[in-house]
Amino acid sequence: MLQLVSENIMISETAKRIAFRDQDRRMLRDAIHKEILDGHFDVALNLVEQMADSFSNELEDKQLRSDIFAARDALIEHRVHDRIAVIDQFLDRHEWDKAGQEVHSAGQDYPDRSVALGQVERVRQAREDYKHSIERQFLEASQRDDVDRAMVLMRELDKYLTEREAAPFREAARGVIMKMREDLAVQFKLSVQDKEWSKAVRVGEEIMGEFSNTKMAGEVQGMIDTLRSRAATEQEQV
Repeated sequence: MLQLVSENIMISETAKRIAFRDQDRRMLRDAIHKEILDGHFDVALNLVEQMADSFSNELEDKQLRSDIFAARDALIEHRVHDRIAVIDQFLDRHEWDKAGQEVHSAGQDYPDRSVALGQVERVRQAREDYKHSIERQFLEASQRDDVDRAMVLMRELDKYLTEREAAPFREAARGVIMKMREDLAVQFKLSVQDKEWSKAVRVGEEIMGEFSNTKMAGEVQGMIDTLRSRAATEQEQV
C-alpha cells in the first residue's frame, strides 16, 4: 500500500512539473509576442534565448526568431517609407536643402537600408528639373511680353543660376526689366492724369522699389508725399 501511495505521489509531482513547464513556456511565448508587438525586438530575442535554455524546442525557437526578424524588417520598412514621404513633401515645396538634410538623416538612421543612395540623386535631379522648368517658363513669358509673370520667374530663377549659367538669359532679362519700367512709367503717368491717387501711390512705390537708382524713381520720390496725402483724402471721402 505504501509503495502504491508513493508511486501515485511521484506521478502527481511529475504531472505538476509538466503542467508548470507548459504554463511557463506559454507565458514566455505570450511575453515574446507582446514584445514583438511593442517593437522591442532585442528584448524578444533575449526571451527566446531564455526559452531555448529552459525548454529545448529547436523548431519553435527558430520560428519565433523568424517572426521577430520579419516584424523588425517590416517596421523598419514602414519607417523608411515615412521618411521618404517627408522627403517628397520637401520636394513638392521646392525646399531642396531640407530635403537633402532629411536624406542625410535617414541614411544615418538606416545605413543598412541604403535609403540615401537613390534619394540623393533624386533630390539633385528634382532641383535640376525645376530649374530648367523655370528657365523655360521665363523665356516663354518674356517672348510673349508677359512682364509680370516674367519678373516673378526671373526672381525665382535668380536663386538657382550661377554667374555663368545666367549669361544666356541676360538679354531676355534686360528686355523684361526695360519693358516693366516702361509699363510702370505709363501706368504712373496715366493714374496721375486721371487723378487715381491710390493707384498712383501703389505704382509709384513699385517704381521706387524696383528702380530705386533711376531718374524716374527720383521724380516719383518728389511727388509721393503729395500723392499719399491725396489718396488719404480720397479714402476719407469714400
